[in-house]
Amino acid sequence: MIDLVENSEAGIDRSQRLYPRASETRQVVELSGVWKFKLGNTDPELDERPARRALETRERMPVPASYNDISQNPQVRDHIGWVWYEREFFADTAWRSRSVYLRIGSASQNAKVWLNGVYICENRGGYLPFGGMIESMLSFDGPNRLTIAVGNILDWTTLPPGELISWEGEEPLRSPKGRGWEGH
Repeated sequence: MIDLVENSEAGIDRSQRLYPRASETRQVVELSGVWKFKLGNTDPELDERPARRALETRERMPVPASYNDISQNPQVRDHIGWVWYEREFFADTAWRSRSVYLRIGSASQNAKVWLNGVYICENRGGYLPFGGMIESMLSFDGPNRLTIAVGNILDWTTLPPGELISWEGEEPLRSPKGRGWEGH
């Protein structure tokens, strides 16, 4: 789930970041739905050039969802690396002098976020909400372009996969830090 949380009071109550609720002083705008989608590079390091302009793609993907489970295209289903999501939204003109927080429910395993081509924040590890204050980057004269790059590469900094040990004879065979089976 991806939300815009507008608060007429100064700042955003940190206790509400997990589950923001609309109130007389807070407006919550749900951004989940069908987004533009594009496969990115498969290197651990992200090529950030696509964030500078609108994604050129006809492919769409529901958010939230796992693209690996949605698509029947083997290129998409089996992709390990970075993917791009993008959508446009309009900001309420009443938000001009208010705090606006972009809340992303989770993105596994790595994520980087841009609004109108300007970097906002990143998260490593997935499974937890994250986001950032965006009121200074919002456009009130036209659509805002929200771009999120998500990388699903697992390593010891995202989701430690543990260590597999198999005993054969006197020496253990280990799979340390994702490097494959090695004799020790």
